[in-house]
Amino acid sequence: MSVNLNYELLFKENPEKKLRKQGIRTATGLWLIWEDFGYFILADYVWLTGAGNQHFEWGLGASYYQELSGDEWLVLPAGYIAYRYQKPQGRLIFRSGIGFPDGLFLCFGYAF
Repeated sequence: MSVNLNYELLFKENPEKKLRKQGIRTATGLWLIWEDFGYFILADYVWLTGAGNQHFEWGLGASYYQELSGDEWLVLPAGYIAYRYQKPQGRLIFRSGIGFPDGLFLCFGYAF
């Protein structure tokens, strides 16, 4: 289980192509697996498809994990696939998907 804060910047838009938007996402937070816990930093390159309210999205990148009691960082590849609901000019975001090392996830967000 993890609790994290994400920041996403979509910077490339191609309305006439299937891969409509591209961007980067960073996250930081705390993770808990049984009795071990620590913190992480994550960076992904993100792709979105679809027009209107519904999108398919995926990302690839790297994650850096550390146990709170340890000194060493563990570097892992990161990736995910997800469903995203967001109105074209809307502020509320809903995402649900599966990824590595995240596992299953459910996200609620706000666009500004």
